[in-house]
Amino acid sequence: MSVSVTLMTFNLHDDQPEGSPNSWEKRRDLCISVITSYSPMILCTQQGVKLQLDFLQQGLPGYDQFGISRKGSEDTTDEHCTIFYDKEKVEFLEGGTFWLSESPSVPGSASWGSVVPRIATWAISFLSYCIFTYISNSSLMCPAYSVGCYYIICFIDTISTLFNSKELNHPAFLSK
Repeated sequence: MSVSVTLMTFNLHDDQPEGSPNSWEKRRDLCISVITSYSPMILCTQQGVKLQLDFLQQGLPGYDQFGISRKGSEDTTDEHCTIFYDKEKVEFLEGGTFWLSESPSVPGSASWGSVVPRIATWAISFLSYCIFTYISNSSLMCPAYSVGCYYIICFIDTISTLFNSKELNHPAFLSK
């Protein structure tokens, strides 16, 4: 049996100052229009803040979302890596977040020269599993990039082992 999964990544690039040509107020309707024109089954957003994610949720009523802030689940001010999924096409089973740091289970933790916390958000459905992160171009030469990627690869290996033990053939999506 062949199943097609459509996935889109979208960098929301947090909220810019109100007068800026890149302010959220000036971009938000276009964002909804682009997303709905492609109708992805899974949408991974980068650098979104709560205001933006709430707007997307309102404009995408057929979707649900999963993800937390880089500073943890209680924080509503910082950026998120959030996974939206089409509720009719994707059955969300489980998800989580880990920090690309020496303390991957500690919210807000940063290591190896990273200026801000970096996270990876993951979700599992009956169709696939998805691991999503945001690593800026300025951090590509930073040790946090290579060690963070290693953590993600180890996580994929763990999840793959879990899926293989259940004899499920799920495609994995890793998005940066």
